[in-house]
Amino acid sequence: MDNKHQSYRPPRLFFYLVSLLLLQLVPPATPKVTTHNDDAYEFKMQEALKYYSENVESIMTSSHETGSAQIETDGETQLEFASAAVDNELRRLHLLQSRLMPLRYAIDAEDEEEEEAQIDYGDVEHEAYIKSMLDPDEWYRYSYWELHAYFSCAAEFIKSKPIPTNERWRDLRDYYHEFVKQDLEDWPLQEGMSPRSYVWTNESYDPPMEPFQSGYKGRGLKAARDIKEGELVFKATNNTIIFTHGHTWRKFLFALYEREGEEEDQLDSETTCDVLVWSWIQRLVPGGPLVIVMDLDNGSLMNEGREDEGWEDPNVKCGKDNWCDFEYYAIKDIKKGEEILCDYREFAMLNAWKNMGL
Repeated sequence: MDNKHQSYRPPRLFFYLVSLLLLQLVPPATPKVTTHNDDAYEFKMQEALKYYSENVESIMTSSHETGSAQIETDGETQLEFASAAVDNELRRLHLLQSRLMPLRYAIDAEDEEEEEAQIDYGDVEHEAYIKSMLDPDEWYRYSYWELHAYFSCAAEFIKSKPIPTNERWRDLRDYYHEFVKQDLEDWPLQEGMSPRSYVWTNESYDPPMEPFQSGYKGRGLKAARDIKEGELVFKATNNTIIFTHGHTWRKFLFALYEREGEEEDQLDSETTCDVLVWSWIQRLVPGGPLVIVMDLDNGSLMNEGREDEGWEDPNVKCGKDNWCDFEYYAIKDIKKGEEILCDYREFAMLNAWKNMGL
């Protein structure tokens, strides 16, 4: 039966040769004592190779479809494969290798002091692998954790992070207002539509706490003076931002990331990753819709405490009467210099990102 739309399947020998080429891209490791991090590295590389080995047939079929075929006078069919499809996949694998190899050397060089600091380079390697698989043209579909990987946040958070200055907070808030203005120009609100993002209130508040470096937890907040049990410690202000649309929040992250330009040395992972992890999901009223919230001030530096084994106990609580209403109260006397800790689960819905389209 003649079917001119039937796809031609390139010879399996060609698949085999390309598979061999892919396997040659990753050189064998120098024999050495195996560590947990070595296993993680090898696992990620084998995971990548497995992906390309399993998909080599579809890659080559795609290259054939974008190539050409002609019939010679003797009736023999001559096929020309488009190299672009294969080259694109090879570039992705080379990129993954180039990102992981320096990380492996860094892991090999780590001394015992850094191991005690509990730096997890496995997360960095895993995110590099995920990022290599993401299509930049599909950015508007990225989930929360794909965004985390695309902005290289695992690599960003193994660094020592400085405490934001007042100028940096002010600049970030100013940029947010510029973003909202541009977003409304690009996509004006129709009658009856709710704002996609807005500032929670016009009120301000000077909390009795100050930022500091909190050891292994990174940046944190400590009491600037003695605080009595039941005293208001922190509340939402005109620096508290609400996003009602997950995609608008996603757009804000990309706007921050490419604020200075799209060249590699212009991208701002530091600020973007900060804003990403400073954001959380909650309901503003019981039974109300989910929204994304962030504080563009030092309130974002508050670390978590839990009444669970392995955690420091919290000393502030969100809200009263079992409802978190953007107000945080001391649940015991807090001495000056003591770190302020709150159980995030009192207000943040930690696994609800998919419900916001993320």
